[in-house]
Amino acid sequence: MISTKLFNDQAIDRFGKITGEIQQTQAKIATGKNVIRASDDPVAAANISYAKDQKTILDRYQVNIQRADQRLTIMDVMLKDATNIIIRAHELTVQASNDTYNAADRKAIAAEISQLKEALLGVANSKDEGGNYLFSGYKVHQTPFVEGADKKISYLGDRGVHALQVSESMKMNTGIDGAEVFLRAKAGGEATSVFSVLETLEKRLMTDTINKSTIDVQFKVSGNAAEGGETIQVDLVGSLPGAEDELSFTAAALASGDKGEIITSIKTAFDNLADKHGYSANLVDGVISFSRDDGSRFTFEATETGTVGSTAISLEASLDDGKMTDLSSGVATAHTNGSDVLAKMKDCLEHFSVQRTSVGAQINKGEVQARIIEKRLILMDERISGMEDADLSQLVTELQSQLVNRDAAQQAFVKIGRQTLFDYLR
Repeated sequence: MISTKLFNDQAIDRFGKITGEIQQTQAKIATGKNVIRASDDPVAAANISYAKDQKTILDRYQVNIQRADQRLTIMDVMLKDATNIIIRAHELTVQASNDTYNAADRKAIAAEISQLKEALLGVANSKDEGGNYLFSGYKVHQTPFVEGADKKISYLGDRGVHALQVSESMKMNTGIDGAEVFLRAKAGGEATSVFSVLETLEKRLMTDTINKSTIDVQFKVSGNAAEGGETIQVDLVGSLPGAEDELSFTAAALASGDKGEIITSIKTAFDNLADKHGYSANLVDGVISFSRDDGSRFTFEATETGTVGSTAISLEASLDDGKMTDLSSGVATAHTNGSDVLAKMKDCLEHFSVQRTSVGAQINKGEVQARIIEKRLILMDERISGMEDADLSQLVTELQSQLVNRDAAQQAFVKIGRQTLFDYLR
């Protein structure tokens, strides 16, 4: 009885193992995978898991490239629109410089320039497909460019440039510095706001000085108000020597506490001159523009004279929206006319071209990296397939062999189980 029970237990255990092997083979055939559980082949399972993790990372790089490409493509379109705006402004400047145009014609062109400036502001404040501002740096929810009460455009974004990881050792920029694009164009040999170039043009057209050598001067208070008695002396000197080509005058003394009144004081003093020697002056939005009626060049200088014992008035002046200069040290000269504005617009066009090239380079960089990742993904899929995919023909053959072995074992067990001790005694 003990021997028969032991034989039965061993046979049942063997049948269980055979059945388990058959089920595992059937599962491999059904899934097409050679490794279903880590216990099937721990080493192969570890290699497969690592390969799949790497494939997931590559997929993320691929998504990052697509996101960066979408944003950069929108940015390139916006820069193209900005370029077209400057091209149109350039065309209008050429037209306005024609002597056949009168003051009314130029004011009409100035109105269109104003609209172009507004359109450029819209481009600068454009958003991507996710509703984030393109040119605001890291402050993607902050309107980057805002027009103040003085009509000047200020930047409220930051200088940050977004970047996404597109490989183990490479990042791809998804934008460019907004302030660099619109406020630091290399126009006239220095960093210049593209908006200010349009503002200068609009002002020239409104004052009908597009063909004249013109100097803009803006005064502002940078410290204490006047103590009383301070005056500003203005010297305008033409390109030809002689008294008729020069004009000097002094603004009325400021009263104690005066600040911004200096600009109106200068304009009043100029208007009161009996002989202006061919010079003209316009005061618009706190900016006084001096020009020569004959269109010839001239220089400008302003100096402050104070009463004995008084402190500096702490006023500054700028020329053509340039850097503010303390009046106590004099103000450098500058000129603007139609040809100057045209030259600055050409510089702005070149500036936008450089910015578009930068964006295009990033897009090309992404395209190259996308092709590399695509090839790596193909190789990774092949590697995973080689480790994981099952050979169905081999598995089917193995399954048939296992079924035959199981049937044979069962038949042998049945035949042996029917025999008794009497069968052996015969």
